[in-house]
Amino acid sequence: MNAGDAQEQVEPKKNEELARLQLEDDWRVQMSTPTGRRLVWGLLNRAGTFGPSFDERAAVMAYVEGRRSVGLELMAYLQRHHRAAYVQMHREANERVVG
Repeated sequence: MNAGDAQEQVEPKKNEELARLQLEDDWRVQMSTPTGRRLVWGLLNRAGTFGPSFDERAAVMAYVEGRRSVGLELMAYLQRHHRAAYVQMHREANERVVG
């Protein structure tokens, strides 16, 4: 193994870490404003995160469950990494419905 090979192995890991940090920062920015939280809540709703995915037609159910799965993954990420902002987003969504 030469120095060039070692550098080629380090670069992708460095790029992956930079991309991960950028993504975390992007989510932090979105979840820090009412506008961002409304947008994210809307995405969770559009994904069908909070509703059932059952349909008698298997293909339709698979499609709906696929969308819901993405929403659930996003929701889990937000609850894990941005818990306070997620709770605030949920509270604001409830106020829009009730208020």
